[in-house]
Amino acid sequence: MKMNTVVGRKSCAIAGPGRSPVRNDRHTSAKERDFVAFYFHDRAGFAPRTTNGAIIDTRATTDAHALYAQGIYSLVSGLNLTAGARYSSDRKCASADNGIGTVSLANTCRRWGSFDPSATLDYRLSAAAMLYVRYSEAFKAGLFNAVAFSSTPVEPGRVRSYEAGVKTDPSSWMRLNIAGYYTSYDNLQVNTRDPLTTAVILQNAAAARILGMEADLSVRPTERLEVRATASWLDAKYLDFVHAQVLTPLPARGNSASTYDASGRPLIRVPRRTASVAADYVIPVPGGTVTLSGNAAYQSAINWTVEGRLRTPGYATLNAQVAWRLHGGGYEIDVWGRNLTATHQDKVNADLRAFLRS
Repeated sequence: MKMNTVVGRKSCAIAGPGRSPVRNDRHTSAKERDFVAFYFHDRAGFAPRTTNGAIIDTRATTDAHALYAQGIYSLVSGLNLTAGARYSSDRKCASADNGIGTVSLANTCRRWGSFDPSATLDYRLSAAAMLYVRYSEAFKAGLFNAVAFSSTPVEPGRVRSYEAGVKTDPSSWMRLNIAGYYTSYDNLQVNTRDPLTTAVILQNAAAARILGMEADLSVRPTERLEVRATASWLDAKYLDFVHAQVLTPLPARGNSASTYDASGRPLIRVPRRTASVAADYVIPVPGGTVTLSGNAAYQSAINWTVEGRLRTPGYATLNAQVAWRLHGGGYEIDVWGRNLTATHQDKVNADLRAFLRS
């Protein structure tokens, strides 16, 4: 499924040397600087298509500029501060018509800007353990509902994130990372559908939040065997979403749209629990190696609609692979299997009939 097709794109970036704000290295210089300048241009849209007998032709352009700076400072022995900030400026334009000129959206433009700071404090308990806390902000520019011929855009979404965690190397063959975080959203942008044309319509949910914890473990007891495991728990819900739209199927065909108070309801498409485990075992053979790999993953149930009418139950999948690699890296033969337990996964799909423009 393609929602849009990019037909023209330009971007460039100028950057200085940089490092990750939360580092795994064991030695840090007293001061480091990063600076990045970024420009992006994108032209996209739907090819003319028929939706329930109506032709919709849309075009959109995006011009984005951003400046990002970051510095790492050693406050005292073992304690470092990483401070950064990004300024973004996005200009978006959109136009649309129904092919015969009776319904149209003249080319409409809007610019949004945002200043987003971030800061990380990390403290090394030892050469093999580090604590950190992090705060950051981000924004997502507004967007026009061109397929709905609306000149009123959805407002920019804002995100504030708080995170704390520990990164450890308990031994030379083990790594364990644990983190907890709280993320708040203002003007969260969500998709709905026109009950008659099925066109995607954007709207803002007033507020939402995600409270979560995650952990990842990597173990390599021998040079041949590596095992990795991850787990996460999320409590994600809308805090204030009084005017959410829900669609109710009609007996004959089509849907009936109504307003629904989704405040307190779970965020759509966000599972409450996920977990995975994977392993690789390498066997030396004449002329190369054979690697036996397997992974299993679990995801709890998710809602596709705010009221929970469309829902995918939780499920687990199992995958495996055998890879024969020749020395020198020139050739590899893989035999693999996906979803070996034949787990049924309910999904919600929509054909938006988006085609490449000429």
